[in-house]
Amino acid sequence: MIPQTDFWRVVTPGAHFSFVSVDRSTSPHTLISGEYDGEAPTGRVARWALDLTDGVPVDAYTMGQAKIQGAVSHGGRWYLSQTVDARSNGRLVVESGGKVSVRAFPVGPEDLTVSGKRLWSVTEFRNRRVIFGVDL
Repeated sequence: MIPQTDFWRVVTPGAHFSFVSVDRSTSPHTLISGEYDGEAPTGRVARWALDLTDGVPVDAYTMGQAKIQGAVSHGGRWYLSQTVDARSNGRLVVESGGKVSVRAFPVGPEDLTVSGKRLWSVTEFRNRRVIFGVDL
């Protein structure tokens, strides 16, 4: 359990935040937020300065993939967890320098974080929830 200590409010309507992570490879660290789009590859992801000096993202992208449940950037790469359905394996989409590769991932992957040299996630389905890590 992680206690909530504060929150951010979107001033201008538009983005629908579905997931969050932290890029600890940037200096200073940056907050990653993204939105789930189950129908089209139009979900967006943005990286924000944690000091909130101006409330404008450092950068923002359309992910180009539908059903993204989590995203994190680390070391110049983007990692996206993509769900399929409750019975099929998900995918890990990795983007680096404009090149996209896809790896198999467990059923129902959600948010992502990086610790050490591993990418960590958790699956979403009740009675089948697992926490797992894979090499970057």
